[in-house]
Amino acid sequence: MKDEGKTTKRHPIGSPPGTLMPLGEVYSGAVEMHVLSYTEDTVRRQHFADADTLAEHLQDPALTWITVTGVHDSSLIESIGRTASIHPLFLEDIMNLMIRPKVEFLDSQMLIIMKTPELGEDSHVLQMCQASIVTGPGYVITFLDRPMDMFEPLVKRIEAKGSTFRRRGPEYLAYAVMDILIDRYYTVIDLLGDKSEELEEEILKGGDSTHAVRIHRIRNQLISLRKTVWPIREVIRSIMGEEGRIDPSIRIYYSDIYDHVIQIMDHVETLRDIISGLMDIYMSAVSNRMNEVMKVLTVIATIFIPLTFIAGVYGMNFEHMPELAWRWGYFIVLGIMLAVSVIMIIFFRKRRWI
Repeated sequence: MKDEGKTTKRHPIGSPPGTLMPLGEVYSGAVEMHVLSYTEDTVRRQHFADADTLAEHLQDPALTWITVTGVHDSSLIESIGRTASIHPLFLEDIMNLMIRPKVEFLDSQMLIIMKTPELGEDSHVLQMCQASIVTGPGYVITFLDRPMDMFEPLVKRIEAKGSTFRRRGPEYLAYAVMDILIDRYYTVIDLLGDKSEELEEEILKGGDSTHAVRIHRIRNQLISLRKTVWPIREVIRSIMGEEGRIDPSIRIYYSDIYDHVIQIMDHVETLRDIISGLMDIYMSAVSNRMNEVMKVLTVIATIFIPLTFIAGVYGMNFEHMPELAWRWGYFIVLGIMLAVSVIMIIFFRKRRWI
């Protein structure tokens, strides 16, 4: 279960640059730190509890991948930043969960801030989780704003015997992490697409007020996806433009995930068009149902108009009305009313009004 802490939207006025304060909806559970060190021949997985142990791993000649889950502990994040020589402005961005996806370069380090979607079990709540990736000489540090069980397939690829993954540097590992984060968009989009199809079938059978609520929910979720996908495209484009920083043999992989982002943007736009169409279908279904109700009510009212007229005529109680004295007058009038009703119903059916 996710443990959410207090939400803070901005730093206090006058705070100096590099002020470390968690901003946004912050996970307040225990911070977890894991390290995966590997060379072409060896792989080692460990768990560490403090930044002092981190220094030992950063001095390891093997490529080191460190994962920190939870960015709400300012003192711990500051210690990690001091140990890994991460600029305070980078740390400030890492703790800001309301920041848009971006990439920053400083000396030999690169900071990539990504957003990845997570759809709740009931598919009602879409959360945008943040992952910050810091790369440096021989290491990659991944800061996650909350627990995300998604990197295990990547770990297995690294641990696989004879894996070519272990021959590449930190830029390739950063690409692999970004690839997983971006692939989660496909999963969410597929779920929203399935929900849209189910919703369309239900609306065609007859729309009600709950369908409008579901349409607006999906539309808002697509808006959230679009707001995060667009800047990710610029992030990857900026990384690809760093010719002296990214090895040419690695740049093609970033180009691949750039294509994935473009595809995701196309899928999101297509779903937005579908949802707009669903709203039109819903309004048409509601309007048609209302027209059917009004048609039935109109037919009933039309049938009763002549009956009301006949009843009104014989309810005037004038003294000289010959029919009032007839022995069978009451039944004759009822028969006339019934005949008029039957004739009108037959006429309406022939005209296909009912």
